Amino acid sequence: MTDDIIETMASLPNMVNHLHLPFQAGSDRILELMKRNYTKAYYLNRIEKLKAKIKDITFSTDIISRFSHRNRRGLPAYFRCSTNR
Repeated sequence: MTDDIIETMASLPNMVNHLHLPFQAGSDRILELMKRNYTKAYYLNRIEKLKAKIKDITFSTDIISRFSHRNRRGLPAYFRCSTNR
């Protein structure tokens, strides 16, 4: 999601204040293995920009709980990212 899209969404008075954003992984290593072209920091930055620009925005998500290269050590990264810590 680009800054232009965020600005456009914020400028539209009839825009719904809700987005569904798929949460793929809380680890950059897993995102890379999944061939995603973004990092955890970029994803969280988009959320912060949306929150700053669109009053009362809410989010929903899907969380992928298994990926073939993931192990139990990766789960804390998921939990930290899902609670934005």
